[in-house]
Amino acid sequence: MSKPIPAQSGGGLTLALNAAENILQIAIADAENCPLFGATITAPSRGVEVLTFSLESALTLLDKTPADISRIAAVQGPGSFTGIRLTATTAAGIARSVTARQAGLNYMDCLAEQCESFLSLAPAGTVLWILVRARRDLVYIQAFVPGQDTFHAVHALTELAVLTVSSGEAVRHIQKIMFQVRAPHALLAGSGSLENREALAIGLASGTPDTTTFLDITSPSPETLLRAASNAKYTDADIEPLYIRPSDAESSLPQIAARLGLDPEQAVRQLHTLTHAGPEQEEHHGTILHYF
Repeated sequence: MSKPIPAQSGGGLTLALNAAENILQIAIADAENCPLFGATITAPSRGVEVLTFSLESALTLLDKTPADISRIAAVQGPGSFTGIRLTATTAAGIARSVTARQAGLNYMDCLAEQCESFLSLAPAGTVLWILVRARRDLVYIQAFVPGQDTFHAVHALTELAVLTVSSGEAVRHIQKIMFQVRAPHALLAGSGSLENREALAIGLASGTPDTTTFLDITSPSPETLLRAASNAKYTDADIEPLYIRPSDAESSLPQIAARLGLDPEQAVRQLHTLTHAGPEQEEHHGTILHYF
């Protein structure tokens, strides 16, 4: 059963945005967090114009203007670098023009919340695994268990990891954690689970867990985004993207620089200076946060 959406203090609309994968989502709630509008749009390579047009149309439909927005929550990652930048930039632009406050949403958390009803009906001790496509044969992966407070349906069992599938790395990670917490059943969801279902099913067919169920859930609903937005912490700062891994271009930078006759090491140092102005994100692989 879905958790209630708590009311926000203060007036104005809450706007939630998501473009972490191949879809664009816009959701709007009123000051009491009653959902007013929700849309999921498939528009590959046309995110900028579609987002602007769709947001204008939604506000017009509601007889509202950007000035009515007081809170903006955008999925900050992990996911598509382009999509994350698009929504973060849009949020920053709107916030500056109407003095709204901003908050980042974790995509893995949103997907886990979307799966909460399945987790609540699963056998005791079941672990939910969210796998999001990072690129071919590479997934963002994190485990979740039922939440223990009023407004959080799930909470993270492990830290976020980035693992390959074909090498068996993702399967071994799942089996290791499942064995450690003695979990009998696994639920797998997300685009990375869907894309790699056959390989994952074969790898998990023997040993821990005893049984595995694949859920055809690859994105949160607009209502789930609004629920996450209602629990977010808003500040006056811009949303910081959660990239987790280097982009494909960054990984290939030394080779690209060498082909252009540039010093590969200097190119990497310059890029690091440009992209790491703030604290660096640390990656943790397979660390358990909470036990049952």
